[in-house]
Formats: sequence, C-alpha cells, structure tokens
Amino acid sequence: MQLAERHDLAPAEKHDVASADKHDVKDFRVIGELTTSSKSTMWRKKFLQLATYMRGIFAAQPTRRLVHGFLLFDTQMQLWVFDRSGAYSSDTFDILKQPDRFIRASTGYALMTEEELDLDTFTKRDREGLSVAVTDASTGETISLKLEASPFVVHLAIVCRGTCCYRTEDQKHVVKFSWRSDKRRLEAGWRDGITVAKLRKSDYQRSYKIPLS
Repeated sequence: MQLAERHDLAPAEKHDVASADKHDVKDFRVIGELTTSSKSTMWRKKFLQLATYMRGIFAAQPTRRLVHGFLLFDTQMQLWVFDRSGAYSSDTFDILKQPDRFIRASTGYALMTEEELDLDTFTKRDREGLSVAVTDASTGETISLKLEASPFVVHLAIVCRGTCCYRTEDQKHVVKFSWRSDKRRLEAGWRDGITVAKLRKSDYQRSYKIPLS
C-alpha cells in the first residue's frame, strides 16, 4: 500500500534501495503535517489530514498499537499520538521560542526504538516470510507458525479493537491480534472444538486500562 495523498514529512525505514524514491506506508514510523498558515485558520483541515494519514498507517501496519505524529503551523507545533482509543496531543509551543522542545521532539522521533514506536516486535519477517512464535494453550509447546504475507481481516477505523487475522501458510490455523476490553473474558477460554494458540512474549497477552479523561 502506498499513500495517494501528498505527505509533508514521514520518517520511514527503507528496505528496498531500488524503490528509495517511493514511500510505502508499511515503512512509516512517524508522520507530520506542515503548513505556513496559522493554526487558527488551518487547524481542523490539517488535523483531519493527519488523521487520514494515521488511518492509512494503521491499515498498512494492522498490528501496530500507536503512531506518533505532529502538526506544524508556521512556528507553532503540536505533538500527537494516535492509538486505538483515540488521539492525544501536547500543548502548542513555538519552535523558535522553545527550540529545546523542538530538538527533543525531533531527536526523539529519530532515535525511538521499535518498541517505543510500538512497531510489530512479536512477529518475525525474513527471507522465508512472516512468522510468529506461539505457545499451544493445551500442550504448552512453543512452535513457529508461518503466516501469509497479508491479513485476511483488517479493521480500517482508528478507534476500534484493531482486530486483524492472519492465516497460516498451511491453512490449518488463524492468528488473531486484537485489543480486548478488561471486562471481556479471554478468548483462550472459548476453546471447545477449536485450536487455540497464545502469543509468546507479546503485550497482547496483557490487559490494558486506558483512561478516557
């Protein structure tokens, strides 16, 4: 997938030197929207544009939990984080009057680890394709499942459970990634008549409580 819209700044990982002039949404780490217009006249339009980019990133990177971004109106900057529960921002600051904040933000975006960026660190992609290490919930045995390159189920909204499902190459299993409400029971309990696999060393084993205020 590639962004059809014009984007202003999108730091990305490049895996293919031959396509260095193209920007693939699957590689985007942080994205920003810049304008010389004032915040008072352009904020809504630029925020909606940033949200559109974020939606594209989540669609192309369905196992990603959050994405960092920013809006820059002339010298007025806002830092943003989008996750599956919504969007959150810093206060607005002037990059000329507070250059230290601008430098910290820019350096932080450039130096963030994959875990800090909440990239997919629990599946493995190599020359043989995509795989995930799982523990069989019944036997406790750890196995590696080879997944198809793309999920067959993806939720395209930003605010949702972020559910995506991959088939294994042998068509015998389905691996599901999804946020879960702390009020919902674990799906591993619904295993009568189905094969259940549990992610190993993954934050998806944990439950998160996200404050809404």
